[in-house]
Amino acid sequence: MTDKAQQAQQVKQAKQVQQARQSAHQNARPKQTSMYTRQLTLIICLIVFSMTLLGTSFLALSFRYQQNESQKAAERNISYISAYANSAISDGMTLSSQNFRSYLSSVAMISDSTILLCQPDGRILYATGSVLSEEFSIQGAYVPDWVVDQLMEKMTYSGTTTFNGLLPTECFVTGVPIVTYTIDPFTREQITSTTPLGILFVASDATAALTFLENTFQLFLVTAAAVLLVSILLPSLLLRESSHLG
Repeated sequence: MTDKAQQAQQVKQAKQVQQARQSAHQNARPKQTSMYTRQLTLIICLIVFSMTLLGTSFLALSFRYQQNESQKAAERNISYISAYANSAISDGMTLSSQNFRSYLSSVAMISDSTILLCQPDGRILYATGSVLSEEFSIQGAYVPDWVVDQLMEKMTYSGTTTFNGLLPTECFVTGVPIVTYTIDPFTREQITSTTPLGILFVASDATAALTFLENTFQLFLVTAAAVLLVSILLPSLLLRESSHLG
């Protein structure tokens, strides 16, 4: 009886030890799950913050680069056109000359831009280019006074605008006055007139940069969603495997 009692006591103790281990394992699993949840939340927050910061910086730099390139192209075009215009006007050609307007039309077609030829008060004498609406003509309309005032004050204008709706889309616009010049017969220096005979504007469509920004943002969203999905699924699978092994 003594041996049987001892065996029964040992069996009872072994069951108690096993139950205690199972209870400790069950109590440790919620703690492990809670720790995993906190770590996963922290990782996701860091990923979201990093990708948001990186994406915002990349989109801002890309848009700024696209904007600068469009403005530089418009400035190059208007420098060539204004040099020709100043020379042609100085040689006696008028703003209403058909040859001069044909030249402007050809340049607008080649450079994929829009050119506005205006009087000194901002009245549009001739307009040609890709962004102009075919439904109505802006010839005879007036460029906003604040644009003309800024151009006459600084002798140049540069900005993103629609000219209060004259242009159907947002455009990068550059403007310069048309002036005449003469050559001093003694010093051979170029003397430029201080009274502009007209104003020249060159505009390039800004929607291309906005479209590029929109496509880049969509690509960023898809990439961010894929990274977040992987960061959630992979740790979940690892935790499930470790729980089975435990």
